[in-house]
Amino acid sequence: MSKDHMTENEMYHWLKDKFPQACWQRIETSAGSGVPDLNYCFPDGREGWIELKGTNSISFKRTKGERLKGQLCRVSLRPAQLAWHLDRLAHQGKVFVLCYLGNKRLGVINRNKLSRITTQDEEPLRLGQDIDVYPMDSNGVHALGHVLRWHIR
Repeated sequence: MSKDHMTENEMYHWLKDKFPQACWQRIETSAGSGVPDLNYCFPDGREGWIELKGTNSISFKRTKGERLKGQLCRVSLRPAQLAWHLDRLAHQGKVFVLCYLGNKRLGVINRNKLSRITTQDEEPLRLGQDIDVYPMDSNGVHALGHVLRWHIR
């Protein structure tokens, strides 16, 4: 894995390595239209779904004079993927989009912002506001673990 690039497969292996206590299942595209890439389950029964978005699925735009919170991001999600997510969320399901943001950072899209990522014409998402950012270090792994288990947002 290079500093500014990470594929969905690399993200999957990183998650398996950092959270070995969970049971991870890759989902093949033949499973159904819009079904996320991963299903996970922790030993205590907490389970969820993750749509992975590697470097090739996101584009960035930095607003003038701002740093992390000013960085804008567009994430591509097919209409069938969005519909699956919104339906599952409406039924209190644990599902989210996990993006590789470069510079060894992962982002979790705030669930109430999912409807904004369907087209390139929509307003981009703002890092630190619409997308929660986690460094890929021990602190970030700890915080991301809470999201996976409790799905706070």
